[in-house]
Amino acid sequence: MAKFIFKNVARLAAIVASSTALGTSTASMLTNIKTEVHRSVGTTASYALTFASNQVVGGVHLPWTNLSPTATIRVRAYSDAAGTALINDTGAIPACPAQAIELLGAWTPAQAASAYAYGGGAHARAWFANITVRRLVIDIVDTANLQGYIECGRIFVGAAWSPAVTADYGAPVTNEDASTAYRDDGSNLRHYVGFKTKKASIELSHLTPADRSTVEAVRVANGTTEPFIYSLYPGDADHELERANQGFYCFSSSAALNTPGFEQYATTFEMESV
Repeated sequence: MAKFIFKNVARLAAIVASSTALGTSTASMLTNIKTEVHRSVGTTASYALTFASNQVVGGVHLPWTNLSPTATIRVRAYSDAAGTALINDTGAIPACPAQAIELLGAWTPAQAASAYAYGGGAHARAWFANITVRRLVIDIVDTANLQGYIECGRIFVGAAWSPAVTADYGAPVTNEDASTAYRDDGSNLRHYVGFKTKKASIELSHLTPADRSTVEAVRVANGTTEPFIYSLYPGDADHELERANQGFYCFSSSAALNTPGFEQYATTFEMESV
């Protein structure tokens, strides 16, 4: 079942990290700039998010991290700001269990672990049922980390939404490469290396009236500028399939909301990675 998080309530939280490397800041986890990151001291990190008012949360995502496939994430949720009334604990679960993609060329495995603009890095996630919280504690453990510290370029936390009927079959994903080719004076094929991004598209052909209301609101609120989390196969046993169909996206266009039948609605989500 496809899942989305459209609103990032982490921006409403006071975020405190268990450790912070010199020159980095937790504020960097709230920007959409890949080069602005927070780093821990050592291969464990804990992020405490405290909210001034109740917030609904059903997932925690770290789209740009340097985590290894053996890293774990644990999310504890509390109904009070002091963190004394525990209401949910995911336990330590795999954060990003898909095998790392080996980047070719001059990239070493350690460099590829944070090469977010070129297809490297990992997307850590923890899904759970929507709950109302005042405090979240997110623990990351990655003793096999190739860089010797936890790096997080973005944190996205919020209520999860799924349509009543999941996306239609098809749902293409395209890995795009902005590199350009040219020939030098010796007729050798050379390249200007560009960035690597993803595009995804899904058809939602069986929206209910409640789904329609959500989609209408999201089209206005997010537009083409506010990013969101999308996963077509959340928690799937095929980790590579989950990774390929999961990401940090913006809408790349605004599709029409159609009415193919009585109290039945349909639309298309065209998305591109941030």
